[in-house]
Amino acid sequence: ACKENTEVCREVKEIEPRVLGDAATKVVESISNVSGAKDTERQESIRGGSSEDNEFVPDPPYLPEFSNDIWGEVRKEFVEVHGGHDDKYWLKDLIPIIDEEKKELTVQADHQLSKEFVNKHFAKDLVEISGKLGFSFLGVNIKLK
Repeated sequence: ACKENTEVCREVKEIEPRVLGDAATKVVESISNVSGAKDTERQESIRGGSSEDNEFVPDPPYLPEFSNDIWGEVRKEFVEVHGGHDDKYWLKDLIPIIDEEKKELTVQADHQLSKEFVNKHFAKDLVEISGKLGFSFLGVNIKLK
C-alpha cells in the first residue's frame, strides 16, 4: 500500500470522496498496483463506502399488463417470442384501433419516431402474430391531437 510519507498518498488521502468517487478509486488502485499491495480500507474511505454500497442495482423485472382484446393478445405473444424490452419501450403505449367486423388492427403512436421504428422493426412480427389470431395488422399511424 501507499507509504504515508509519500506526497501522492497524502494528496489522495485529502481528496474529497464526493467529488472524485470512482476516479479516486482508480488512483488508489494504480498506486496499490505499483507498490504491489492493495489497501482496501483506504480505497473504501476515498470511494465513500464499501464496494457493496456502490454496486449497480438493476431495474425490477418488467411485468407487462395486457388489455383483454386482440391488441393485448398480439402483445402477449410478441413478449413470449421477443421478451419484454421492446414491448416496454415501443409497444405498450400504442393505442389500438380494432375493427372487429373487418378483423383489422391498427395502432396509433404519439410520435413519428415511434411510428417509423415500430413499422420498420416490428411490423413483420405484428402482421404474423395478428394473422395467427385471425386479424390483419394494418400498421402504425400517428395519433391526431
